[in-house]
Amino acid sequence: MKNLPLLSTTSLNFYKFDVTRQVFFQTEHTFSIVNLKPITTHHILVIPKRSCKKLFELNQEEVADFYSTIHLLYRFIRHLTNTNGVNLAIQDGELSGQSVPHVHAHIIPRFENGNMGDKVYDLLKGNDQAKNSAGDVAKPDAPIQRRERSMEEMISEASHLKDMVNEWLKLSEEEKDKQSKDIPDYSEKDTEI
Repeated sequence: MKNLPLLSTTSLNFYKFDVTRQVFFQTEHTFSIVNLKPITTHHILVIPKRSCKKLFELNQEEVADFYSTIHLLYRFIRHLTNTNGVNLAIQDGELSGQSVPHVHAHIIPRFENGNMGDKVYDLLKGNDQAKNSAGDVAKPDAPIQRRERSMEEMISEASHLKDMVNEWLKLSEEEKDKQSKDIPDYSEKDTEI
């Protein structure tokens, strides 16, 4: 799978939103963007190019490309962040917490420091005041407040990720998945964007 070049005349939409400048990776049927309100550093979205509200609406070729891209970028994010935990989430329909009616998957690297466990799903549903088991407001794994970022911040991260993913794609398959279990998770100060 190769990262197709972004053409200046090509517009990519996530539902009705033009996200072309947030895109860092794309294939024939899928693209990936940085998140407007990331839960952790390098929380990304993988999105089919054809706008469909539900997963079952994708055809077989789109499904294969969508899941292959999720798998590829999951491996990339693991490699990039050295994390040993990643959430993969697809919210299919409003009842599941889907806030944008266009199929998409979240790839969320998880970190040991400040880990909030399953409360991440409350944040995905838009509950920014998710409580942990002790009843305290759960903190994201990274020290970043879940806030809407500026376009400049997202363009900067997308540019960085595009460079990094293109370098990563040049590695051998063995090198792409190389990760030392002895490497501890980032400290909070190292997870800031």
